[in-house]
Amino acid sequence: MLLQHIEEPKHPWETINMDWVTGLVPGGKESFNVCLIIVDRLRKIVRCLPCHKDDTEMDTALLFWNNLIPKCGVPKIIISDRDPKFTSDFWNNLYDILGTKLAFYTAYHPQTDGLAERMIQIMDDIISVSLQACKSLPAIQTPITFFIISSHFLLLFFMNFKYLNFILL
Repeated sequence: MLLQHIEEPKHPWETINMDWVTGLVPGGKESFNVCLIIVDRLRKIVRCLPCHKDDTEMDTALLFWNNLIPKCGVPKIIISDRDPKFTSDFWNNLYDILGTKLAFYTAYHPQTDGLAERMIQIMDDIISVSLQACKSLPAIQTPITFFIISSHFLLLFFMNFKYLNFILL
């Protein structure tokens, strides 16, 4: 259950959703088997941060800090389920320092945030199919898959970053 009403964001990356895509087939000792999906509620842009199932909450926080904050800024509101990796004391202290509110919702509750949940399900499907199709080269396929997912709509990519990536042209 959502603890509070979430206003529609006025700026990109002001309000985000975070959730996990799990059960990815690992391709080797160093490959990723989980993906942190972050959705910008305003522009519906998705960031995929590959990681490992056994990462700690500190690993997750550093992944978030190093990959989202420098590129997108500090969100005002993070909407997430009650995953322990998002509710630990470390995360709560980080939220306090950054001035970010954490809004919890019940998993698979479309009335709360159906659009983000649907986008996360689509990302789950795309990642799973892509990694299954290229089992022999997962170390190469994984970054390519995440890049394509993160920038597959040129207009949204341009709106978010104010330029067109030459690889996409």
